[in-house]
Amino acid sequence: MSAETYDGGRNYDSMAAWAKEHITKPICSIHKISNCNAPEKKMIEALSAKPDDELEAIIGKVEARVKQHEKDFDAKVSVIQAQYDSMVQEFNKNLELVKDEFNYKYVDQLLNIRRDAAAEAAAAGGSSSGDEL
Repeated sequence: MSAETYDGGRNYDSMAAWAKEHITKPICSIHKISNCNAPEKKMIEALSAKPDDELEAIIGKVEARVKQHEKDFDAKVSVIQAQYDSMVQEFNKNLELVKDEFNYKYVDQLLNIRRDAAAEAAAAGGSSSGDEL
């Protein structure tokens, strides 16, 4: 397990406990077999006994499966992306319909003009009722 897979609490105590359990442990590797537990040592010994062509075949199988999983993932993402694009298009269409129904563009422009005029009048010491337009 690595720090990238942490999904615990976001307070100090939770993170410190996780780090103490996962990050401060010595790492098992071919170079540090003494850090490995019995099942890991047994697996490393079994793999060490295999010839290079068998190890390369294992690497090939892993790479092929990873490639297939990536392909499947990308296909699923494409479906989700198409759904998202369709939803965005529908959302934008609905926004335009609502704005057109209420003449939003002109209402917004009129209110901005009136607010600006009122602010100018207040700054000048006068008052404005907004009836100029």
